[in-house]
Amino acid sequence: MKSVDVPLYSQYAKSFVEERIEKWQDKDPYETIEEYKARVTLKTRDAKIKSLLKEAENSYIKMYAREVR
Repeated sequence: MKSVDVPLYSQYAKSFVEERIEKWQDKDPYETIEEYKARVTLKTRDAKIKSLLKEAENSYIKMYAREVR
């Protein structure tokens, strides 16, 4: 069986969340400024990060669980 380089979870989660939060924070061309300001607040951003961290955890486990001893 071929060995896979397993990244540290912290590195994996950081890039996972940063990539997705950046896309989420972008203003949609069809979104009004008011809609954008209502959607992207400190509170909603923190909630989105928390949700993305859970996704990152699940993804990491699914991808690397067999490789971790």
